[in-house]
Amino acid sequence: RRRRAITAARLVLISFIGADYDYRLANRSYGARLAVTAEEVVGRDVRDWLGPEGYAVPTPFMERPLGGERVTFELDWPQRDGRPRVAEIRYLPRRGADGALDGFHEFVQDVTDRRRTEADLARQVA
Repeated sequence: RRRRAITAARLVLISFIGADYDYRLANRSYGARLAVTAEEVVGRDVRDWLGPEGYAVPTPFMERPLGGERVTFELDWPQRDGRPRVAEIRYLPRRGADGALDGFHEFVQDVTDRRRTEADLARQVA
């Protein structure tokens, strides 16, 4: 209950994806970004949810936490209205009570403003 309260309060999209690629948890921000409720995400297979084209981009990254590796990457993340955005995505592997990897936590944060600021500073220095 406490974990759900914490994840519900964050602007970061937070989910847990099982080793079978099913969403087991998604916070409200996750659902709001996708224009659905978080409950509509939970229980869905990532591959079906994203579709073949959408799933092709993060596939190599999703396989790595299931091997025990922490992964951070950025990708283009257009808004529903078409505005370009950039997302930083972190996958953190999770081990079950038996010590086996049972999936990974996903944290998605919009880093567009940070990237713009970095680009502006780089232009000023150049």
